[in-house]
Parts: sequence; C-alpha cells; structure tokens
Amino acid sequence: MKPDYELTDDMYSYGKLSYKWLSMRRRASVETANNTWVFEFESIWKTSLLITDKNEKIIGRLTSKLFSHKYTLVMNDGFTATFRQPSFWKSKYVWEDTMQAPIIRVESPAFKSTDNIFIEQGTTPAAKIPLLAFLGIHLIIIRRQREAAVASS
Repeated sequence: MKPDYELTDDMYSYGKLSYKWLSMRRRASVETANNTWVFEFESIWKTSLLITDKNEKIIGRLTSKLFSHKYTLVMNDGFTATFRQPSFWKSKYVWEDTMQAPIIRVESPAFKSTDNIFIEQGTTPAAKIPLLAFLGIHLIIIRRQREAAVASS
C-alpha cells in the first residue's frame, strides 16, 4: 500500500494524504494549500477518530459504533456529516449532511488504483469539502486494509 495519496483532477493538485507508519490504526496527515489536518484514532480500543489542525488542536471527532460502517463526523464549529456505504454490494460511499442530502460521493472500484470523487451541489461550506474528501478516502483505505488482513488470516 502506498504511503502517500494525492487528490488531483489531472490538472491541479488539491492536497496530499500521507501515512506515518503501517499498522491497522494508522496516523494520517493531510496537507492542502490552506490547511493541515491529522487523523488519529483516540486509542487502540476505541472507534473514534480525532481530527486535529496544524496547531494540534482538536477540531472534530469521527465516531462509529462497533462493527458499523456508518461514521458520524462532528466538528467543533457545529458542522455534522455522516459517511456510509449505501449498498453492501457496490464500492460506493457517500458523505451526507444532517438532512441526508449527499455532499460527496466516492466511487472506489475494486481493481483500480484510483478512486473517483464527485462533489454535489449543496449548502456545505466549501472549506469543509477537502476535509471530507480526504477523511472519506482515509476511511476507505483503513477498510481495505482490514479486509486484506482478514482475508490473509
């Protein structure tokens, strides 16, 4: 698995997702032109992930119930969104707002090295879109890693 992932539209680069070490509970950092974020699980036994800014201040928390593939993001500024896989049979994921309107769709084909991200028109602040895109890809990478570990055992 690659340690770095770039968000690009083949013309512009919007940022990079990097991993600090290889493990089931990775620490990821994201660098964009305007922001830097770190995604890190609270502890090895918890399902909540903390999002910190470049000053190491916690700006949000992503939570999930045990054995659930639905994640809820709550930011300190009150923004809330849900990340889920609408169908078990398809490699598609979606970020939804509190009214269940799609914000971002991610298509993650099984045998391709790239994922496709589609941004929906809506009322979500533009500053949240890169964070949601990178956090969604991070969750997909973690899920693939877990599935590979289970398949190899």
